[in-house]
Amino acid sequence: MNTFEKLKIKLCHSISDWESDLSEFNYSIFQTPQWIETISKQNSLSPVYIDIFYKNKKSGKISGIVKKNKYTGKQIYFYSGPAIKDPDINLYTGTIRALKKYLKREKYTRLNFGSYGCLFAPEVKIRSFHPVMRKEYIVNLESPDYHKNYSRNIRRNIKKGKELYPELAINNITIEEIKRLLESTRQYRLNHDKKEYHPLPLPYFNNYNTLNTLLKTEITSTYSISIKGQIAGFLLTLEKHPYASALLTGIDMNFYSSGLSPCLYDQVFTELHNKGFHYINLGGIPDGEEGGKLAHFKKSLGAKEVILYGASSDFLIYPYKLLNPGINIIRKLPKDHPAVKFFMRFI
Repeated sequence: MNTFEKLKIKLCHSISDWESDLSEFNYSIFQTPQWIETISKQNSLSPVYIDIFYKNKKSGKISGIVKKNKYTGKQIYFYSGPAIKDPDINLYTGTIRALKKYLKREKYTRLNFGSYGCLFAPEVKIRSFHPVMRKEYIVNLESPDYHKNYSRNIRRNIKKGKELYPELAINNITIEEIKRLLESTRQYRLNHDKKEYHPLPLPYFNNYNTLNTLLKTEITSTYSISIKGQIAGFLLTLEKHPYASALLTGIDMNFYSSGLSPCLYDQVFTELHNKGFHYINLGGIPDGEEGGKLAHFKKSLGAKEVILYGASSDFLIYPYKLLNPGINIIRKLPKDHPAVKFFMRFI
């Protein structure tokens, strides 16, 4: 008997019960109830919390959101794959197989999962699943010498930024200031990269109402940096000790050449290190030349590049399976192709 056939899926209807032992697993901060509940409420979606058992012992956890569509049925999305205690690819793959079997029985039409904020997200090879590779960048803050991993250019820019005598404030920035700085960053990137840039890029995290709700949760912290009393930049993080993830950042375009951005990151790293955080995940990168530049910047801050995998499933049940040939054609097209954008509105 295969491992996955011994795994049992159990829905948890109490958020507090589900969260009570989350720290025992290699979870993503995007699996926390604070994130899931925020996304669910702002998008009229249904949150789902699941425990996985192997031989009557809890072996994993996962949380996600359910989207219902009259054309494509009841689909479930997880921001990351299952959280398990140890990096065991067989258990990880078996857990996804068990989820697929359970959700298919419960008449879910699709099961998709990302790899945001993961500690362990290997490629899985399961029929009807298509792997989606991503890169994220992680700075280890456990060593007091983490700053020695900065590149020479980053050190020079930090020194340049400090000459402006920046002042760091924690949780002291308004949503209006955040909007202004995000728009400033958007305009700066548009002017330099000539491509449209969306400041809220995660699935279902796509409007300022959702951001405003997220700011009120206990996992969210904002770090703003001011020059002569004017807020010139910010970094928003999701934090659940001892892990942090950088979610949003914005810099006033008038300060981009002043070294303020690396100076802000350096000060945030110091704050987190002093609070005993083990690492900060600087997130992923977009495709293309812009992604290459961003990867270089994150590596210059001492971040280690890690390869992670999510997966996109075909439709699992009839009559929705009839849509699979169309999906597989769409998968082969560039992400910015008009047909992809049109089709994705419905699936």
